Amino acid sequence: MRLRRFGENTTLENRREANETVNREKRYAQIKEVLKDKKLTFREIAKDMYERGYTISPETTYSQPRVTELVQKGEIEPIGKVKSEITGKFVTVFQLRNN
Repeated sequence: MRLRRFGENTTLENRREANETVNREKRYAQIKEVLKDKKLTFREIAKDMYERGYTISPETTYSQPRVTELVQKGEIEPIGKVKSEITGKFVTVFQLRNN
């Protein structure tokens, strides 16, 4: 284990290093494939990606940042919200944008 030096922000460093290893274009294509003809939440997208073998776990950390980027690029759009069965809170539903 390498110990943190004074003033060093290992959290940001780890996040940056992990972010650099992601193949964004591949992940974008996987997310768009999952959303083809479907309307899903972040959690449902993550679960579907896991079931297809695209990710190693059904956690949203593998897909949520890329979904957000696709929304910003205009390729995916939020279309509404539903109440999460897990949290009881309202969550966003996404679909592919019809271009």
